[in-house]
Amino acid sequence: MVDDQTVDLAVVGPGSVGAYFAAHAAQRGTSVLACARRPFDEYVIDSERFPARLRANVLIDPSAVARPVPHVLVALKSQHTAEAGEWLRRLCGPETIVVAAQNGLEAEERLAPFVNGATVVQSVVYCTAELVAPGHVQHYSSGWLWVPNTPEMQRFAQLFAGSGAEIRPTDSYVTELWRKLGFNTTTNGVTALARKRLAAFAREDMALLGTRLLAEAWTVARALGADLDPTTTSQYMTMIAEQPGNPGTSTYYDRMAGRPTEHDAIYGSMVRAARRIGIEVPVTETVWALLAAGDDDRFA
Repeated sequence: MVDDQTVDLAVVGPGSVGAYFAAHAAQRGTSVLACARRPFDEYVIDSERFPARLRANVLIDPSAVARPVPHVLVALKSQHTAEAGEWLRRLCGPETIVVAAQNGLEAEERLAPFVNGATVVQSVVYCTAELVAPGHVQHYSSGWLWVPNTPEMQRFAQLFAGSGAEIRPTDSYVTELWRKLGFNTTTNGVTALARKRLAAFAREDMALLGTRLLAEAWTVARALGADLDPTTTSQYMTMIAEQPGNPGTSTYYDRMAGRPTEHDAIYGSMVRAARRIGIEVPVTETVWALLAAGDDDRFA
């Protein structure tokens, strides 16, 4: 059994993003428990600005958790949320704060059946990283989560204070949520379908497609109160194409590995939001349909 009273933070899903945040929280002195499918002994974060290497406290059996912990970071991709159900049922109680480092808009609804009445907060993830091996991450750029500016999130931020991973409470949370969803709908599905990394947006046709996807997302976002301008989207394509290290996207990595993608969390949530307010998003719907068909094992 783990003495959960000594754990400040449990990270469910210590993959590329989860291990990055777990390692830096542990490096600054926070007591971190990694809840993993595969064992590993240490965190290795290869990063130009924020490298880390230290021992990891890892569990692979949720039955070893004796009682709830104060904070949980869920860094599993949305399509694997149900697989974390037993972890969450044991780690969470009514006083637990659960922060979802997941893409899309609907993390609260996805996690609610598993968290025993805990408070769930959707975060906005900026951490470009790739999992090399369990606990071993190649970090390319960024390393923060936007969260609503509440007392609970300010306390959560202190678990990472002064480390290479940041929690950023903001009063502009809706804007940041939709800004990131726009970038996700622009890049994730297209890189997966083309089987190319972000540098492919240097192509004129890819840049045009990306511009149309981002404009659709930000049109919906603006209607829902986000401070985003759909007429400025073309200027972001060069920035996307010139990301340091030419990384892929999470959906690209999943498609290349033959794994299910998070198409519904990213594209499905965007389309559902658009339909609720009567805005048409035909390019987004097209990418969503292609990704969904690619994940459907009923068709050869």
